Amino acid sequence: MDATQLQERPVEQIITTLRVEVVDGPDRGKEATSTEVLSIGTAKDNVLAIGDFTVSRYHLEIAVKPNGIAITDLGSTNGTYVNDQRVVLPVTLVNGAKIRIANNEILFEQEAEHGGALRKPSGWGIGPDAFALVGFAP
Repeated sequence: MDATQLQERPVEQIITTLRVEVVDGPDRGKEATSTEVLSIGTAKDNVLAIGDFTVSRYHLEIAVKPNGIAITDLGSTNGTYVNDQRVVLPVTLVNGAKIRIANNEILFEQEAEHGGALRKPSGWGIGPDAFALVGFAP
């Protein structure tokens, strides 16, 4: 009887870079990058500090999670919108999503280094599994 042997596969590490750029609004042209968590708000210790007084101090957070990139509204006063849908629970983001906070439109991009080659994931907006997590503004 032959014994079954398991072969160890090499583990491939994927490094994701989160990038946001304010493409419309008072802070147009500001941008920021992070590899784990990207916070946005008016407080100076955010990765992207916005000067617009209608943005909360700690408005939102974009983070790498095991099943994708998630955006979370941190209890902001004026809300966070992804492709015109209000975020009420964490939502999966995909490359090219348009985020609106107060008077600012922010473009989200993700780059993943996979096996030594840099590739940009395709797709636009919110991931297809995320629609159940998006609420509508009252």
